[in-house]
Parts: sequence; C-alpha cells; structure tokens
Amino acid sequence: MLRFLKDKRLISFVLGLVILFVLFIKIDWHAEVENILQANLSLMLMAVLLTVLYPIFNSMRWLYALRSVELNVSFFSCLYSVLMAFSINVVAPAKIGDFIKGYALRNIVSIKKSTPVVIAERLGDLLVIDLLALLASIVLDKKNIILLAIVFLIVWLLAVFLSEFLCKKNIRFGKVGKYIQLIFEGMAIWKRVPVGMLKSAFWSLIGWIVAVLQVFVFYHAFGVPINFFVVLALFPVAVFITLIPITFAGIGVRETAFVLLFAPYALLHDSVSVSLSYFICSYGLTGLMGMSYIAIVSCLKESIVKSNVSFPPQ
Repeated sequence: MLRFLKDKRLISFVLGLVILFVLFIKIDWHAEVENILQANLSLMLMAVLLTVLYPIFNSMRWLYALRSVELNVSFFSCLYSVLMAFSINVVAPAKIGDFIKGYALRNIVSIKKSTPVVIAERLGDLLVIDLLALLASIVLDKKNIILLAIVFLIVWLLAVFLSEFLCKKNIRFGKVGKYIQLIFEGMAIWKRVPVGMLKSAFWSLIGWIVAVLQVFVFYHAFGVPINFFVVLALFPVAVFITLIPITFAGIGVRETAFVLLFAPYALLHDSVSVSLSYFICSYGLTGLMGMSYIAIVSCLKESIVKSNVSFPPQ
C-alpha cells in the first residue's frame, strides 16, 4: 500500500511537471509579466480581501454538517479544523486535506463519526457547484454545460436515493472497500437528514458565490470585461476538472482548464494570470492563515496554562 502511494505521488509529481512545461512553452511570458504589472491594483486588492471570508463560510458549512447528525461542536473548533485543512490542501491533490478536519476534532468527536460527515459536506459542495453551473448555463444558453450539469445532478440524486441500500452491502475490496463504504455512509447522511445538510449547503452556496465573484473581479482587474454569468457557468467546470487528483493542489490542471474554458472570452495570458491569482488566494493565503492560526493557538495554550478561555482542541 505504501509503495502504491509513493508511486502515485511520483506519477502526480511527473504529470504536474509535464503540464507545467507545456504551459511554460505556450505562454508568452513577456505578455504575462506586462499583464500583471498593468493590473488594476484596486480591483486586485478587492479580490484578495475576499479570501478572508473563506474560513468563515467553510467553518459554518462544517458546523451545520456536524449539527445535522447531532454532533455538537463550537464554531471556533470548526474554524480550527478548517484552517488546519487549508494548510494541508496547499500540497494535497483534490482537496483531500479536508479529511484532516475530522482528525482535528478527534478529542470531541470520534474520527469514525466525523469522516462520513466530511464526505456528506463535500457531496453538498459538489451539488452546489453543479446547480450554480446549471443556472448560469441556462441563462447563457450553453447547452453542453446544461447537459453535463443535469447528468451529474441525476447521478447525485440517484446515489443519495440508493445510499442506504448500498451501506448495507458488504463491499469486499480490501482497504478500497472501506473507503467506498465511507462514501456510501456520507451519501446516506443526505438521505437521513436532508434539511440539516441543506443548511450546510447554504453556506457552501455563499462560499462559492464569493469564489465566483473573486474570479470575476480578477478578470476585470486584468482588463477582461467578462460577464458575471459566464464566470458562474464556466468556473464550476474548472473546479470539477481541478478536483481530478492528478497534481498537487491542482497546479497546472487548473491553469489548463481556465485557458481552455475561457478561451472565447479571454486571452491565454489573462486566464493564466487569473488562475494563478485564484490559486494564490484560495490555496496560498488560506494555507498561510491556517498555519498562522494554529501556531498562535499553540503558543497561547503553552503560555497560558490556567485560563478560563476555551481554545479549540488540537
């Protein structure tokens, strides 16, 4: 198993280098540097500041997902676990660092109970992204994306509907079977407590609207007068592609997706600039916030032994 993981990491690293090399030779770096230097600083700052909202909305999403299955955890404990996940996601493919949230809360909730909730939360995230893409595609009459969004929605609903039946099946594929079983358990949460999970999905909706707004502002900062609904329709598709665990943190895959999807609306160097800016904010800055918060909490817990202040658990 360890050898498989090492081989997978090596393949991921090599694929990332290949994708980045292809992008490197395709990009006009003189135009790229000029593009960055000529960016509207006010709009860039506005887009960057939106990053501050990510931990708040993600923590609320995680909080309501846990509460939906009657796991009572404080907001600050959720914030701690989310920021820890942010710091891991900087190097983890497909945001699998999110599973660290359950580990961060292990002193309050057992990992066995929290892991299916992480999966249920991620399923809600995917549902929200899909519905946003569907809505925007209908407005723009993008039939291909409408079809893909509807197919995904049907598959999602069917999976949730069959989840309890699938949970009862003993899937015997070694350790892989255990992971599949966890996915079924996450789906079953949606079937058992749909109202509670919809509350969690509401915060996911707010978070993704902020992300779409951030990408929209970045494009305008680089002088691309793109329509908001175009970003709303295409950005979720880019997110889905980035979730394919090919490279660390989706580096190279994200840039390629942006270039191809937004080609009718923006030049190659504009889309690369926006993609890199979004990566720096959604991965780099959030990861930095996560590491800083964890370091501060650890220092305070060491220096203040007897205090009435309740700190999030490690």
